[in-house]
Amino acid sequence: MAEEHNSGGSGHVEGMLTENQRMIKEEVARALEAALPTYIEEIKSSLKDFLHEELADFKAGAEVEQPSKKMSNWLPNWR
Repeated sequence: MAEEHNSGGSGHVEGMLTENQRMIKEEVARALEAALPTYIEEIKSSLKDFLHEELADFKAGAEVEQPSKKMSNWLPNWR
């Protein structure tokens, strides 16, 4: 008889925990949904800055390589 009472009580506690867990999950989901647009904008901004820097580095490297290619046109073809 005591076992029946304990098992019923633990089921109630488990039900309360499950309900609390569900409520917490929903609250966390709402908070993340609210913050998500800000995070996305920050990521887009960081990515845009990174790509601009990489493009500038690429262009600077291409400008350094171009004069050497032009100079090779002045060399005779020794084939």
